[in-house]
Amino acid sequence: MTNIVKENRVGKFYIDTDMLEEEPNNVRKVLSEVLIARAECIYHKGQIEYVGYSKHFESVESIIDIPVYDVIITCDTTGIVDIDFKRVDY
Repeated sequence: MTNIVKENRVGKFYIDTDMLEEEPNNVRKVLSEVLIARAECIYHKGQIEYVGYSKHFESVESIIDIPVYDVIITCDTTGIVDIDFKRVDY
């Protein structure tokens, strides 16, 4: 088993605060894929910024510039089928 913390598989991603109210089960499933180290509400953007460790994140040498990821949720008629994270450059 890999150790996501020792391997520095750290990343940052955002979830809209509206999603917390409208789709709490989906948010719970996304967060279950990440060991959250920090969460901060960015009120003027209506988002929560999460920093954490996950098998979905690339290993980085330094946590000074934490990579940003988009959360990709694939659903069908029964609900969430897959959750993935895509690294993006801002």
